Amino acid sequence: MIEASKILIVDDEKPIATLLAQTFEQEGHLVASAHDGIDCMNKMASFRPDVVIMDIMMPKLDGVDTTKLIRRNQSYSSTIIVALSAMS
Repeated sequence: MIEASKILIVDDEKPIATLLAQTFEQEGHLVASAHDGIDCMNKMASFRPDVVIMDIMMPKLDGVDTTKLIRRNQSYSSTIIVALSAMS
């Protein structure tokens, strides 16, 4: 059995975020959601996720710039970031 992870889903499309959250929660993971990059950065410190599922195209602060901010912070060096995009 895989150990439960803390997963932060960052997506401005609520139906996608909800579907992902339900899927990971059914597998026993603890899930939080953020709706843009700014919201993500605010939740990083309090939630301390093991994994971030990051949408690339979002308002305010996109997924690429948010990923760069996360990677600049040494305390998140072991956090896995998975890019999610509808772009081809």
